[in-house]
Amino acid sequence: MPKIIAIIPAAGLARRMESNQNKAFLMIDGESVIKRTVKTFLEVKAIDQICIMVNPREQTKMTKEISDMENPFGIEIAIVPGGDTRQDSVRLGLEYLINKNPTLFDSIKSIFMQKKLNAEKEFGPFCIPANLYEQIKSLCLSSKKRTLCIVHDGARCLVDKELVQEFLTELQQDYVGLGVAVPVKDTIRRIDDAGNVIETPKRANLRAMQTPQGSDFEVLFAAYQYAKENLIEVTDDIAVLETINYPVKLYPGNLVNIKITYPEDILLAEKLLKIE
Repeated sequence: MPKIIAIIPAAGLARRMESNQNKAFLMIDGESVIKRTVKTFLEVKAIDQICIMVNPREQTKMTKEISDMENPFGIEIAIVPGGDTRQDSVRLGLEYLINKNPTLFDSIKSIFMQKKLNAEKEFGPFCIPANLYEQIKSLCLSSKKRTLCIVHDGARCLVDKELVQEFLTELQQDYVGLGVAVPVKDTIRRIDDAGNVIETPKRANLRAMQTPQGSDFEVLFAAYQYAKENLIEVTDDIAVLETINYPVKLYPGNLVNIKITYPEDILLAEKLLKIE
């Protein structure tokens, strides 16, 4: 079995929520958003470690928030300082993990010709090989234990254990990036800055992204470092894998797996919980 690490970004400022506190601590039917999210991942036996990315000023609050949670499989939990954006938080989580695991760093160096950490503890430039997929597959088929890393938005607190388990099973079948997504229900139109319609894409070929998303740790780490070096901004993990032209696939998601973003999402989540 591969080692599986889950990164849960929860350092957002909740600007769209119109709240004066991190939406991770908002209550849904008597339980905080982040507790509901973490609880689901603690119920997945295959997961070895969870990194919750938080605002540095909220580390103590987050630690207290999850301190009384049941952890039936003894999954390691780390509360890690995040960044200003989701992208920054995930990258910092990956860097935290690699600093804790020298063997992961060795495999990354062997593929990407990674330079050693310099005096400022920053990572040097990456060389993305053209045959990256083949190299990752070869590495995973060698004697080295495979390490998978998945990222799940802390605000997607209605994700269910079965979806996470099925996603992990699918992720282990190949060496690509994998993301959860659902079909688009509405007609989508692309417009210019003046509001003129430029294109109406075929709805059958469109998907709305959810999380979890992930890949082999080495690939995800390299992609986030590449995006940082080249000042590329992305909104999710599949997009960052696309920046290094790594193959990605989508896995069927669940319409209940909503992201708490706006005030009305709290009410919707509570209604969905009652339906369940």
